[in-house]
Amino acid sequence: MPGVERAAGSDGLDSDSRGQDNSGLNLISLGVVTRAHGIHGRSKLRLHNPDSETLYGMDTVFLQQPGPGSTKTGEARDYLHATRVRILSMDPIPNGHAILRFDGCADRNQAEALVGAEVLVPRGALAALDETSWYDMDLVGLRVLEDGHEIGSVADVFHYPTVDCLAVKMTDGSLVEVPMRDPWLVRVDLAGNTVELHDVSSFRE
Repeated sequence: MPGVERAAGSDGLDSDSRGQDNSGLNLISLGVVTRAHGIHGRSKLRLHNPDSETLYGMDTVFLQQPGPGSTKTGEARDYLHATRVRILSMDPIPNGHAILRFDGCADRNQAEALVGAEVLVPRGALAALDETSWYDMDLVGLRVLEDGHEIGSVADVFHYPTVDCLAVKMTDGSLVEVPMRDPWLVRVDLAGNTVELHDVSSFRE
């Protein structure tokens, strides 16, 4: 995928995005800004799904800084006050990363201020998936089974550099993170509204 250059605007923010309530947009996180890149306002992004092509078709995205603007309700993550911003340039690099420059971000200090921000797009921008695939938001709220017994529900999905984890809200109110890989993730059944896991107890404190 070649790099993409786009025309700059005045300050990078769409005029109707400041203070906007995004509750009706069903925003999905594509990745997170990991660091500033160079001295000209560019940022390095780590994609949650290294194979995703969604970002490369976008002219604008939403940025959500870490902190009170994005809330974890215990059942879902809400991006109520993310800011819409234009992408000026975009260069994919190996291993599920990309170098981006956002409109209004002109130097390294401004890029460093974006570290930790999630890059979001509306659910409608995502490609339709087959029955063996899913997006994070599809998992939140599913009942969690271990060896056929219900032990809680999916509260969130966390993406780390080496592994993705389900955050399971147990029936006793505790939160347990379980890697989404063998042997712990047995099956995701969206039609049945369940996730089957194995050996969750090994991750409890």
